[in-house]
Amino acid sequence: MRVAISVWGLAALAALASACGSEPPAATPTAAPTETPRPTPTRVLAPTATALPRPTPMTIRTVTQPEPAADFEIGLLSGGRLSLSELRGSVVVLNFWASWCPPCRDEMPFFENVYREYRDRGVVFVGVAVSDVEERARDFAERIGVSYPIGLDPGHIAETYRITAMPTTYFIDEEGVISKKLQGPANEGALRFFIDSRVK
Repeated sequence: MRVAISVWGLAALAALASACGSEPPAATPTAAPTETPRPTPTRVLAPTATALPRPTPMTIRTVTQPEPAADFEIGLLSGGRLSLSELRGSVVVLNFWASWCPPCRDEMPFFENVYREYRDRGVVFVGVAVSDVEERARDFAERIGVSYPIGLDPGHIAETYRITAMPTTYFIDEEGVISKKLQGPANEGALRFFIDSRVK
């Protein structure tokens, strides 16, 4: 009959053998079974490693010291390129969004409706998809029927505009100066309010 000897049993035998003046029998201790570690659950907010915090309810901020909107160039999902500077002379509604952001998805139909209402009055909407995948952003925009320019952030535009919550919308006047900033999902009433304050 085989008897399994534990590590503690070997230590006891060694102590006993030492007291008796003889060597303990040679035995190879069996390795203790290793427990497979459980994987730590992860929560993916975006297709990339950059995860932005979830937005709080809509927060409207008036820019007390207006500053020029930083220029950028973006590749459009519909093809071609667009720079912010070429929109000088128009009121620009600049929306940072993502297809993985539920509040962004909820507000996008409002943006499209208001854009169609004001596009003949010198108002341009521009959507910048942050930390997104081109195919997903395009599929969602096409499902909603978005007709205003949308492109992917190449990695620096959101940082330049200090985006800390999604979605975030900037209102830029005809001179290219930021006049208002809205954090959180917008509705049609809020969009019209800001646009009407600039459009004659």
